[in-house]
Amino acid sequence: MLNFPGMKTLLCFVLALVCLCNAEEKALSPKFICATPWKFDHPDTKNVPLRFRMDGTMESKQWKGLWKQTGPRQITMTIAGKRTSVLNFEPDGMSYTGTHFEGSPVTGRRVGDIPADAR
Repeated sequence: MLNFPGMKTLLCFVLALVCLCNAEEKALSPKFICATPWKFDHPDTKNVPLRFRMDGTMESKQWKGLWKQTGPRQITMTIAGKRTSVLNFEPDGMSYTGTHFEGSPVTGRRVGDIPADAR
């Protein structure tokens, strides 16, 4: 039997790493993302309404564009055919952080209660 100082620590580390690698990130469904309006803030503006629709369109008072899910809890929005913004949602799906179209940081939060059929 192999035994050396620190073996238990090493085995615990390896086991934890295996568990982390096998943990699946809970994906947010498009229905869950579209269920309520959102508001976002970035350095130039605060409390800007934002709406995602099931047909892949989205709009705020400043722009209209397209959105698509690009990760389990990530979406990419595109306006003017080329400018993109990436949003990363928190595990509970109630808020996000990301990068605005101009490259500045952006944060957002859900407005309203989530309907039971969207959970």
